Amino acid sequence: MRIVARRNAKTKESASSLTSITGLLLLLTLLLAIPVVTMSALGISLAECMEKIQGIIHGNEGVLIQDPATPGAASVNDTKGILVSGGDDVRSENEGQIDFSEKDAGYFFVRYTGDLPNIRIQVKNDQGVYNHICPPDKQWHGFPIGGKPGTWEISILANDGNSHIYNLIFTATETFDFEEESPFLYSNSYVNFQADSPLADKARSLVKKTKNDRKAAEKIIRWVKWHVTYDYDKAARAVDGTMTAQEGLSDPDRVFASGDGICSDLAILSAAMLRSVGLPTKLAYGNEIRYGEKEEEFYHAWIYVYLDGKWVMYDPGYGPEAIVSHRIPGNSYYLSPNEIH
Repeated sequence: MRIVARRNAKTKESASSLTSITGLLLLLTLLLAIPVVTMSALGISLAECMEKIQGIIHGNEGVLIQDPATPGAASVNDTKGILVSGGDDVRSENEGQIDFSEKDAGYFFVRYTGDLPNIRIQVKNDQGVYNHICPPDKQWHGFPIGGKPGTWEISILANDGNSHIYNLIFTATETFDFEEESPFLYSNSYVNFQADSPLADKARSLVKKTKNDRKAAEKIIRWVKWHVTYDYDKAARAVDGTMTAQEGLSDPDRVFASGDGICSDLAILSAAMLRSVGLPTKLAYGNEIRYGEKEEEFYHAWIYVYLDGKWVMYDPGYGPEAIVSHRIPGNSYYLSPNEIH
């Protein structure tokens, strides 16, 4: 049974404190339940929101980091349980650097040493294209490959904040050979959890008597669905600009304790609880099209859980029923995700 096999061997603790990058990323996710049409009515786009919020990033602490002071270090820090780049496969050009030393774990690290304020990382091959926001702090930051093992092109892009056109800084190509599910067992800046936290304890108690991984996953998702109340006020504050900095520091532990949040909070809490019991889980962001009296398009968050050798889609906001072909009959359908964490 995968839960028992992975629980002790592969669950990774997160860093002891959240940092500004985590605050940024989670503040960003508070926008995910707001209809795109609503943003348009306010005269802003999702991209503009992302770039405005990006300006508050500073600091370099994260769950997945490279320690430049210890090149060649072991890939896993046994004391903190944090994946750390060894720094022994770094390539660079212009002001961009990419470290592939953790490619066997399905991760890569990037650093931009220039002065442009908006940095994005693009990961692509014939499987798809995934995008990440990266802070402009001249430090190393780690990201998972969003797709399957194979050859991927990693690009660092930057702009000056005055347009939506990004300049290509550096591109490198590498073959990643890893267990497809392994990157999605780690704690990271998006799904930040500790193995001994209350949410992990609750997850273990929920699955203690389950007979298989699917039942375990659905029991956790069902619990999250009924534990978290949708916070419409929070969603509105994200749009009208009254969101406080403290609210932007949302994380799975806070959602677990408060019992309120929006779609991204449900997805992040579910992912943290599932990973904490050894069930590989992807956190996905993309568009949902909801149809009824009128069709509305939302930027949304959901998850994929690795069960019986394949990724199974769930939306914790709807409940523990698996979503087939990206469609909820009579309600919504989902486009392919453009972010995987």
